[in-house]
Amino acid sequence: MTTTTTERPLDDAAVLAFAQKVFADQAIAKGTALAYVGERLGLWAALAGAGAVTSAELAQRTGCAERYLREWLAAQAAAGYGLGGCGRGPGRLRSSQAACSGRRPSVYRTC
Repeated sequence: MTTTTTERPLDDAAVLAFAQKVFADQAIAKGTALAYVGERLGLWAALAGAGAVTSAELAQRTGCAERYLREWLAAQAAAGYGLGGCGRGPGRLRSSQAACSGRRPSVYRTC
């Protein structure tokens, strides 16, 4: 028995839309995980009261490894959290961000 399949032309727009959806979903998942890590390690709270800090200064405040904090800061800046610095220079939280970042009860602890 022979089965014949007919290939349909590939819809490039549909492929692109699907690829963008997959990429966005992965970015959201990874970003959420990194934000949670920042909450659990006290990084957001340390940033909230720090003003402009480098990854080395944040490492001194938190006891975390500077190399990992540099990557974390860069990822947060790339995700649009507006930390500035991108892990290379001083970064800071805006006052609206600091209001949600450790000075008040965590949104993670209210669930």
